[in-house]
Amino acid sequence: MFPDSGSAKPNYWRQLFMLLFFVLGGFLLSVVFAVALQYAIWGKQIISTDFTNPQVIYAMWVTMIFSQLGSFLLPVWIFIKLSFQKPLDYLRLRNKPQAGLLAAIVLLFIIQLPLISGLAVLNDHIHLPDFLHGLEEKLRAMDQTDATIEALFSVNTSVWGILLSVFVVCLLPAFCEEFLFRGTLGRIFKDWSHSTVKAALAAGIIFSLAHFSYGGFLPRMYMGVVLTLLYLWSDNLWYSIAAHFTNNFLSLMALLAKNWGYNVEDKSVEQHPLFWIAVAASLAVSVYILYWFYQKSRKVKLKPLDL
Repeated sequence: MFPDSGSAKPNYWRQLFMLLFFVLGGFLLSVVFAVALQYAIWGKQIISTDFTNPQVIYAMWVTMIFSQLGSFLLPVWIFIKLSFQKPLDYLRLRNKPQAGLLAAIVLLFIIQLPLISGLAVLNDHIHLPDFLHGLEEKLRAMDQTDATIEALFSVNTSVWGILLSVFVVCLLPAFCEEFLFRGTLGRIFKDWSHSTVKAALAAGIIFSLAHFSYGGFLPRMYMGVVLTLLYLWSDNLWYSIAAHFTNNFLSLMALLAKNWGYNVEDKSVEQHPLFWIAVAASLAVSVYILYWFYQKSRKVKLKPLDL
């Protein structure tokens, strides 16, 4: 349907529109399947924000699973197949990740937690123009992401319940979202612009916008940029998958700790005079780790995985 990298110059606008078409189609298809499964299980569609109701939580799990598979995984697979390429090769999944680089990624995402908090504070002070004040209020009211994820723990905090939550909100998005935003969009933008920085910024902005979170726009945009850089520098999607999983896992564990009575999100910390010093230190160390990753990943001898 469109040429691969070995033929004539690709039409990148066409690729983006085709990918968008598949994403929207996959999203609609996932909604249909999720509703059909709800009818099959409960005899009705569950539409409610009552997170104390177990049926609502389970229905949300079903919706999230189908959304990830239908909106991200399926469109990417179709897109790659229509480009007459092998998905594992296109997504750069055949190269074995190195343990040292994976450890650096985990360390990076722990070190940058104060930086993420600082970006969240800055995001809270960003306002739309006065004539869009009503829109801003509606967008902030729609920002229910954290409450939705936290509700997953209110039903079942057993080992199996936590493992299911880890699968739904950590493992599944780490693969499905990375396939789309880094493995496909990041690569298209890099090939199009011939610039890693421009590709990372574009993919990061789209990644953040796709989460429909006004209050979390800056932190997610930053995360999207970092994830794209990890992928493009290493030419290996396993690193951004590991990073995405680590980020979501840390957020999930913070919510679990909160349910156990530990206040890990004390807003008063933001008023402490050392808060912004911690943010600056986090930024400096994060930049150093990213630079180290950039240098090391370029020297790593790629070893194929048996896939």
